[in-house]
Amino acid sequence: MQDFVLFILKAASNQLFLALLFAAVGLWAYRRCLPRLLPGARLLAAVMFVAQVAVVVIAIRVRPILKDDFGEWLWNMDLEWNIPSAFSSTQIVLVGCVALIIAWRVRRHANWRRWYFGAVGLIFLLLALDEFFHLDGSLQNAIYVHRRLLFSLSGAVVLIATWAVAARAPARMRLWHACFFIGFAASGFAAVVLDYARPLRPCLMNSEFLRLIGCISPYLLEEAVEFLGIWLALVGMLGYFSSLSPSVSAQRILFVVPPVWILFLFVNAPFQHVPLPDWAKPASVQFEDGAYMHGYSLEAGALDVSAILYLPYGDENSRPGLSIHLIDQVSAESVAHANAHVNRDNKVSRQNYDYRPLYRQRIKLKFERPAPANRAFSIALTLWREQDGGFARERIVSSDLQLLSDTQVILGEMVLPAISAPATSPPLAAFDTGFVLEAARLPDRVIAGDPLPITFAWRANQAGDEDHIQFLHLGHGETGDWRGYDQSPLGPRLPTRLWYAGLADSETWHVPIPADLPPGRYEVYTGLYRVSDQERLPVTAADGTPWLDNRVSLGFLHIE
Repeated sequence: MQDFVLFILKAASNQLFLALLFAAVGLWAYRRCLPRLLPGARLLAAVMFVAQVAVVVIAIRVRPILKDDFGEWLWNMDLEWNIPSAFSSTQIVLVGCVALIIAWRVRRHANWRRWYFGAVGLIFLLLALDEFFHLDGSLQNAIYVHRRLLFSLSGAVVLIATWAVAARAPARMRLWHACFFIGFAASGFAAVVLDYARPLRPCLMNSEFLRLIGCISPYLLEEAVEFLGIWLALVGMLGYFSSLSPSVSAQRILFVVPPVWILFLFVNAPFQHVPLPDWAKPASVQFEDGAYMHGYSLEAGALDVSAILYLPYGDENSRPGLSIHLIDQVSAESVAHANAHVNRDNKVSRQNYDYRPLYRQRIKLKFERPAPANRAFSIALTLWREQDGGFARERIVSSDLQLLSDTQVILGEMVLPAISAPATSPPLAAFDTGFVLEAARLPDRVIAGDPLPITFAWRANQAGDEDHIQFLHLGHGETGDWRGYDQSPLGPRLPTRLWYAGLADSETWHVPIPADLPPGRYEVYTGLYRVSDQERLPVTAADGTPWLDNRVSLGFLHIE
């Protein structure tokens, strides 16, 4: 059964199927429905059918040959704020307006019909707004799921109510209820069921004939069936409207609705640049395939990493995806990663620079195994597409963020805190950044040419926000000559910009001592300076006395 459904969906992706579907529905309506409409209603239905056929043909046949982004956007049936979405919204609002007119003109003794048509009219007005403006654009995922569920339940209620109304209606009215029921059900089927066939690749057929007649993407099939379904629902409403013998002025009102609605859409269309939420960081990362990361938000915790990205994707024939990796900054190895396909349900806005939709994509990484604590990790993003059974990474063309490679952009960095014991003794030195040098252990003597082992114990009472370098000075007691050695206090594994309040850790340095270093007694000093301006940090002893020259004396060392 599953293979049969798959075959039907693939076959339906051919242009011939769509042409036959429109021809069959149009011919049936022309012979059975249109002759029973009033002249004005008949003309309106015919104009809307011809217009929708023109929009579908242009979207399928003309749009692919357009080379500019504007033309691609203007006729794309899957995007909002353009010609197809405006036409679809106009058809839907026509159904709603006709239903409201019917509710107003229906006889007073049939209040249940008045409530039915009034409710249908209001629901279709809401659907018309959603069709063009995509009302869920600013909603979070959970609310969006509830929104889809609400729309689905509302559609089911309308269909059930239509069935009940048709059962009590005169026989001559059942044709119009059937038109509305079938049309609305078809559009709902396309919006809900066919939407899940989007990842399906068209034209995967054994028949060369089916390949020759042309294929369409599944989303085009979905949108075209929605067009046709709403038009059939409109014919049903126009039929019921015609049965009420409305005046000529009432018929003319129907022709006023489309231009007024289109003007309303044009005036209120948000073509301007849509700003990111306040909690999102702007970004400008251009990928080779044309994808563009407009912004992101990052949350890094002790057990997981969550990233919210704003990415435009317009190619429905591929399955773009993204990955985030937790990369050790020293070893450059990935200690954890997560992959996800782009979810096109999370459409949030359109940017005016490329006329493509902007999708909010959330990806969450959970650590499958404990990562080392007190180590700096880069959070890197990669975009990829499924190609020939594999995954091809997208090369980055330009970026205002730091790159890890030509396919990986760094979104941020993090450190996993370690559980630290409280301090038990007075510190050796306290810096004005909140960093504390608790102790330093070094040998009494060392042979020239051998490395000098020296261990520093650090604690942070405040979080760091910039890079600092620790210096080590050896001053000869007799000649006054001195040698220096610099590195990050805890080495490259944890720069001071990532130090957190409560950090307690130590690092053993192995300072190279030149073989030609003159022997003698050396005084050893240490301290910190900012990388940004090379200025030493003010530092005090345990009793609050400032250290001279912002250098902490560690004692004496004999070099032999």
